Amino acid sequence: MYEENEEVYEEDDENITKEEGKKTFPLLAILLILILCLVMVGGGFWFFNSQKGESPTPIAQDDSWAKIQTAGVLRVATSADYPPFSYYNDNYIVDGFDAALIREIGSRLGVEVEISDYAFEKLGATIIAGQSDTVIAALSVTDAREADFDFSNIYYVSQDGILARADSGIGQITEPSQMAGKKIGVQEFSVYQTWVQEELVNTNLISQDQLFAYSESEHAINDLALKRLDLVILDLQPATLALSNPELMLVGQNLNQQKLAIAVPNGADTLREVINQALLDLQNEGRVDQLVEQYLGLKPEDIIPPPTAEPTVEPTETPAATETPIACTNEMELVKDLNYDDKDLTEFPIVAPAEAFQKGWRIKNTGTCTWDDTYYLNFVRGNVPEAQMDGQPTAIEGVVEPNQEYDVYVALVAPEDVAQYVGYWQMHNTDEEVFGENITVAVEVLADPGDPTATPEGTPVVATETPSVPVETPIPTDEPSTGEPGDDLLDATWVLGGILAKSDDENLSPPISGTHLELIFADDGSFTGNTGCNTLSGKYTTDGTALELSDIVAPKATCAEPAGIMEQEANFLSLLEDVEEYKIDLNMLSFIDFVDENGEEVAKDIMSFSK
Repeated sequence: MYEENEEVYEEDDENITKEEGKKTFPLLAILLILILCLVMVGGGFWFFNSQKGESPTPIAQDDSWAKIQTAGVLRVATSADYPPFSYYNDNYIVDGFDAALIREIGSRLGVEVEISDYAFEKLGATIIAGQSDTVIAALSVTDAREADFDFSNIYYVSQDGILARADSGIGQITEPSQMAGKKIGVQEFSVYQTWVQEELVNTNLISQDQLFAYSESEHAINDLALKRLDLVILDLQPATLALSNPELMLVGQNLNQQKLAIAVPNGADTLREVINQALLDLQNEGRVDQLVEQYLGLKPEDIIPPPTAEPTVEPTETPAATETPIACTNEMELVKDLNYDDKDLTEFPIVAPAEAFQKGWRIKNTGTCTWDDTYYLNFVRGNVPEAQMDGQPTAIEGVVEPNQEYDVYVALVAPEDVAQYVGYWQMHNTDEEVFGENITVAVEVLADPGDPTATPEGTPVVATETPSVPVETPIPTDEPSTGEPGDDLLDATWVLGGILAKSDDENLSPPISGTHLELIFADDGSFTGNTGCNTLSGKYTTDGTALELSDIVAPKATCAEPAGIMEQEANFLSLLEDVEEYKIDLNMLSFIDFVDENGEEVAKDIMSFSK
């Protein structure tokens, strides 16, 4: 029974399995068919792409042009010390071939063009720091620069010009070997510095110390006229302008042709493309040739045609930067004028002839380096030589961190002649490299100015950003005397009239002719002044007779002329530390030190000043 039932159960199980199999088969078949279809579709997709290559990853379009359209302003950096490409015209507006061209491009693009003046060697840093959208400054396209920036199409092909003195006896130069043994001046960081280094220094035609690099080409031209150089190499048009000096002559050209273009940030493809299109339109219409004729003085038949623009390439991913990382970058921008505001060279404050005043600016450290007292502001050029107005290098006091603002003042003396004067000042770092935005002091000297249009503020405005604000350069206060000890030192600029040249001298000697040394005391216990070459600052304490000068700081700039100026500066700074007493008699200030003579302490005048 059990066996029979077992056989029945087995038979029933077998029947049940067969029935379930019949029900399951259609579902499995459908599932397998679906899987097969997916495999075929996937395989076909793979095969299709294997024939065409992998589909490229979509690249986001850069927004460099869109940002400018939104702002309505194209920010342009240039170096306005290189006529006829870029310079300040008689109305103190940046003008020249480059400035006119970029304004034409801006007009075509429907945006305002804002041109700012920077040190030539730091123009590239303005793009990196986001201070400018483009750079146009007779900038040659080189492999090194192309590693850092993208360039527009070539807008001008430039020739070089070689200047010499007319009385030098130097003949026409047609090859580099003819410059062997010559002292040669170039603009620092220009393509001509690189060319002279490679073609003359590295080939031993001249020694390294015969190559002189200047922050501005006009300084090189001045040294050539003063017989400190044998040759100066620069672009042909600036060289031709220099021939207005009859002592100079052009002795060579076209040894080193350069292609000029507009620099934009790496990867700013949309901006580069719209600039190229506007540039192409202007070239096709003959407008670029008109500007060349107007500013560079070349006839159309003498213009070297720029190379044909290469076809536009579809944007690709920006390659990773290949430049060697640097520790930090130096940059500076002007925040505002603190006094004697010239309204961007449109309104000149009035001063009297020979009037002493202090000009102040608020500047901002927009780089990544920290400034200290080895950084300084210095005069670099003016509309006339007198525009320096006796201004001396002014050191940063304390520490200025990146993104921090700082107030700086320079002591000036207005020229005696009635005229307008514009001085341009730039920041210098520890290595005396110039950087940042040029800042100006502009005044008009009138014989009877009446009430000046801008009066220096009695106390510098304190920077508001960051808690650790550096100490500002103090300004003499106009407040009346309170009768406190030392008040007789205030409200005056004390000009050095005599100095103890040697410790064993009996009498004081006048300062070196052509030098101007002075001190200005403030009622906050600080003083400023200049040493004939550098500015200085420090602190003082007095009881009305005893006087101690401490924390004396001066930058390390070096002046070559007049002879002995640096030795005089060193002696002046040393004697300031020796001062023990002072006395004022009939507007004459004497500094006194007590010295040992035959075992007795004797008071000895070591310096004298007059108001």
